[in-house]
Amino acid sequence: MAQIKLRQRETALSKASKELAIEKAAFFLKKAEFQREKDEFAAATDKVTLAVKQKRTKEMERLWEGVFIAAIVFLAIPVVALGSTLISVEAVGAWRMFVWAIAAAAGH
Repeated sequence: MAQIKLRQRETALSKASKELAIEKAAFFLKKAEFQREKDEFAAATDKVTLAVKQKRTKEMERLWEGVFIAAIVFLAIPVVALGSTLISVEAVGAWRMFVWAIAAAAGH
């Protein structure tokens, strides 16, 4: 009788060991599947992050282009105004000298 109980225990233990090995294998399969999903998610996240960074970089480049254009416009307006003022002053001065030369030649 003790021999039968021992054999039953060994059989039960062997059966439990096999079930445990099957569960362990299933666990490792699930773990590998989760790892694969994690890697896919990480790759997708990296792609999205890279796309967002590239988009942000392009937006910043466009913004700086707009800032440079605005700076050029706001700097060009005073330069043109100053240039036209200097040309006007030179023209008026030249006209005065011309009129003075004519008046001096005519004896006035």
